Amino acid sequence: VALSSVLMAISYNNLGLPMWVAVIICLLTGIICGFINGIILVKFKELPPMIVTLSTMLLYRGIALVILEDQASGGFPDWFEFLGWGSVLGIPSILILFILFCVLFILLLHKTNFGRRIYAIGSNRTASLFSGVNIDRIRVTVYMLTGFMSAVTALFLVSRMDSTRPNVATGYELDVIAMV
Repeated sequence: VALSSVLMAISYNNLGLPMWVAVIICLLTGIICGFINGIILVKFKELPPMIVTLSTMLLYRGIALVILEDQASGGFPDWFEFLGWGSVLGIPSILILFILFCVLFILLLHKTNFGRRIYAIGSNRTASLFSGVNIDRIRVTVYMLTGFMSAVTALFLVSRMDSTRPNVATGYELDVIAMV
């Protein structure tokens, strides 16, 4: 969340890129961070996923701190504020997108081969392996999806605060772990 938001802010404010490009950079950053987490876990199977995730979170937050130091970055366009504070027919835009993502992930998990393979791996990794499921590819993809959703969180959080800092979302870790 921190690295995605910081790179988005730097792209918009310091590099002068259009905000929509900065949003894409934010989302790509989350996907790349998830990819790195997935690759580490695939290559070093003996490492516990919780430890790797928390470690890389500290690494990514450290990179954000190096980039932005202890400063805040804000001044985003007015339309960006709509993500965090806007509403459609009286329904908050955050809730609308939350429902859309819920439906999307329900369909992904229950109506696709990919989703069935995720359940299979979670139920019995060994049986999935012997059934021909490419466990490593699916794990990396799941971590990339998680990184993407972290970047989406960064978009909404920055939109609501109208600024970002390297320590944004600090303290959310246990809430996220509990939800997962």
